Amino acid sequence: SRLALRGSSPETFRLPMSTTEMASSLGVAIEPASRVLMRLHRNGGIRKRARHIGIPDPQRLRAISDGPD
Repeated sequence: SRLALRGSSPETFRLPMSTTEMASSLGVAIEPASRVLMRLHRNGGIRKRARHIGIPDPQRLRAISDGPD
């Protein structure tokens, strides 16, 4: 995979841009982008430290991102 070639794993990777840059490229304000990342972190979907993201449980992240039924 591309992540493996960069020395990362599918569970842990480094974001190539800041939250501000990511929000800008998605066409949203920084506040909603930050809130989504914080919610995912708080709910256990991701581990976030600066630009490093970990996905401890991909199935949990998938369930969180699917939202309530």
